[in-house]
Amino acid sequence: MEGSQEAIKNVYKKNTDFILIGLTGRTGSGCSTAAELLSSSTEMDLSGKSEIYKSENDRRKFDIVTRYIKKNWTPFKTVKVTTLITAYIVEMTFEKFKNCVSDSLVSEEDSKEFIYSYFDDEFKKQYNDLRTRINKYPLREYKDSPQDRDEIINLYIEGDIHKFGVKIRKILKKVHECKK
Repeated sequence: MEGSQEAIKNVYKKNTDFILIGLTGRTGSGCSTAAELLSSSTEMDLSGKSEIYKSENDRRKFDIVTRYIKKNWTPFKTVKVTTLITAYIVEMTFEKFKNCVSDSLVSEEDSKEFIYSYFDDEFKKQYNDLRTRINKYPLREYKDSPQDRDEIINLYIEGDIHKFGVKIRKILKKVHECKK
């Protein structure tokens, strides 16, 4: 937890002209839809929406905000919690990760070997390559430089970590289905 707080402090210290929005809610509450809208590269269609406001003052404020958005819209970048969880997991060594997964799913030694078989050499290579990149650019030690920013965006926002997290979940799903 302390590392996360330090990362947030570093981000705030280095950048002053950005907005950070955290969206949380239950399934179906609209968080993903809101995130999609905010990260959209096309401007939001707000035409006809001012009619929902009753007072002239509220409509005027809405029109001011609408004009501002049309002129200055910049899409937000989205970081998913699952991506941050995957990054945290991949900070472990590969052996520790394998043991952690097997210890969580089985107790017998022979079953552990069965689980290990799902994490082949190709998976191990991808895991270790991603781990190296994450350890080179940890968010808790974020330093704002153009080179770092590009790699961090590629890792945390544009999906390398997220894609690997999806791969881990697929493997765990297969293991779980085989255990039934």
